[in-house]
Amino acid sequence: MQRFFYCIFLLPLLTCCTGYKVRMTLSDTEEHLRKAEIYGSREYASEYMDDARGGIRTAEGLVQRGRDLEALEAARAARFKASEAFRIARRSKVAVSLKNARDAITLVNENGAALINREVYDQMLDSLEKAERLFMMDELDSSFEHSKEVIYQAEILLEPLRKETEQKKENILKRMESARQAGKNPGEIVESLRKEAEAEYAVKNFRKAIDLWDKIDREIRGI
Repeated sequence: MQRFFYCIFLLPLLTCCTGYKVRMTLSDTEEHLRKAEIYGSREYASEYMDDARGGIRTAEGLVQRGRDLEALEAARAARFKASEAFRIARRSKVAVSLKNARDAITLVNENGAALINREVYDQMLDSLEKAERLFMMDELDSSFEHSKEVIYQAEILLEPLRKETEQKKENILKRMESARQAGKNPGEIVESLRKEAEAEYAVKNFRKAIDLWDKIDREIRGI
């Protein structure tokens, strides 16, 4: 009889504790999802995000029907999916940043921009080495910061070439317009070269773009 009364009194308490655990687990799940979205989880871990959201809805539905133990199980499953979404998205985002850092150095080399400031270029190489090492050590936030530094330094080295390209383009377009006003048609060759120069500029191949604008300039002068 005494055990029966204990059960009567303990049952609401256990239910209350389970309900609290469900709420806390769902709160953790939402936090994981928010952090995952910061790292682009919709791009890198959409399936896990959808599963986690579905698990939240399932758990909430079970709570409304008073099935707290099942709700807790569903909430924990949703939390696992959300934590996986965060882990995958975070690592993927950092990996992409690391690739962009490698591409930035390649771009600097292809443009011959290392000669503009050798000290900055050496800093880029050092930052890239640290980013790769930290990535392998799973120190992802630090790796991400070093990758961003490489990309920023690349922009510094490429900026003079970008400005030179834009200035050359502006001057040559003015000459092209003057040629048209004088009744001289630059022709299809010039137009084709212009499009090629614009395409190279768009992908930051400034050296190639400059060479093409110089070629256009020679074509115009020969009209």
